[in-house]
Amino acid sequence: MSDRRLAAVILVATGALAGAVVPSTAHAGGGGAFLPPMRVDVGPSVSSIEDAPAGQVVAGIHWASVYPKGKAGFDVGIGIVSTFRGTDDDATATARVTDPMAEADDPLGVFGGYVEVAARTAGNGWWRNWVGMRVESGRAGWDHRSRPYVGLAARVSTEAYLSGAAGGHDGIILGVVAIGAYAEVAGRRIDDLGDDVAASVGLSFRIPLVAVGH
Repeated sequence: MSDRRLAAVILVATGALAGAVVPSTAHAGGGGAFLPPMRVDVGPSVSSIEDAPAGQVVAGIHWASVYPKGKAGFDVGIGIVSTFRGTDDDATATARVTDPMAEADDPLGVFGGYVEVAARTAGNGWWRNWVGMRVESGRAGWDHRSRPYVGLAARVSTEAYLSGAAGGHDGIILGVVAIGAYAEVAGRRIDDLGDDVAASVGLSFRIPLVAVGH
């Protein structure tokens, strides 16, 4: 993955978790901010094609992050998915001693969009479980080449949450704040490389819709 693409993924995830807002101007002389209802997953990932483990970020806008009662029976979301690995600096440095023209290692990484549908399988007023499927499509980078890929992932998660709605003249907060854990297995068909099976576990966060104006 290029440094620019990795920086974009980190910016999306970090901005969401930190409560970054998007400035807007609703009327002359006024301003405000808007944060969409999001779910962000962050964790390590392993692959059948690549020996080295990767980092994975899945971030998107989700229905179950905005539904204010917290008892949504389903979740639908769209967003981005990315896996990324660092280069082997020691190996690269050693190779350049014997071959000054040796290229840096370029391990497997993917970057694409997704659509996900999930069902709530258990829970109460403060925790809930989800089982869902995610369809992916994007580009996979490996050996200094970019290739199209499509994928399908099965995901399970458990999260503790607080839900509600509050609003007034200056803005609203609507939806769910949550933290939990997820586990998933993904199958990806990558042009020229074949089938890759990847698995990931990590932390999952939800952020409600926030709109502020003045």
